[in-house]
Amino acid sequence: MAVTPTVTTARDRLDQLIRFGHRASRYWWLTAGVIIIGGVLSVLFAMSRPKMYQSGAVLYYQERLQTSLLQNRDTSTQHRNIGERYREILLARSSLVEIVRDPTINPLPDVVDSEGEEAAVEELRMQISFRPRGANTFVINYQDADPERAQAVTQRLTTLLRDKAAAVRVESAQATAKFAAQ
Repeated sequence: MAVTPTVTTARDRLDQLIRFGHRASRYWWLTAGVIIIGGVLSVLFAMSRPKMYQSGAVLYYQERLQTSLLQNRDTSTQHRNIGERYREILLARSSLVEIVRDPTINPLPDVVDSEGEEAAVEELRMQISFRPRGANTFVINYQDADPERAQAVTQRLTTLLRDKAAAVRVESAQATAKFAAQ
């Protein structure tokens, strides 16, 4: 008994697709029901989640005297180094502990009470986003359930970063001047 292969043409595939469409149209109510139930469940799930507010600050960094010219470095490498340095200053424990210790804006008082200051600093670090946006521009983002607190924490982070970066620049300039004088 020999089996001969059947050849399906484009017309056969089209007829098969049309037959499938007719069979599927008999169950349109089931498809519509699944879509409606899925939509209602999605809306209920979204409504049950706590609202998170995001506050952001954009920082612009400008050097008065470009160190890339003095050090003969590539400017893109220099900007990447500045971004990494600012990230380290912002996310350093010494910066974040000031926010956790401030009772007016502390976003994690329950974590401080139950697990301690170190755990609160680590959790706060995970809620902060710092990323470069362009050549000399950096963005700080913070998310919180309270919009006023999100704004206050972002403002404090910006102030801390600006003050600590200025202190580092002053210290570096003093060290350079001291070296040049010697």
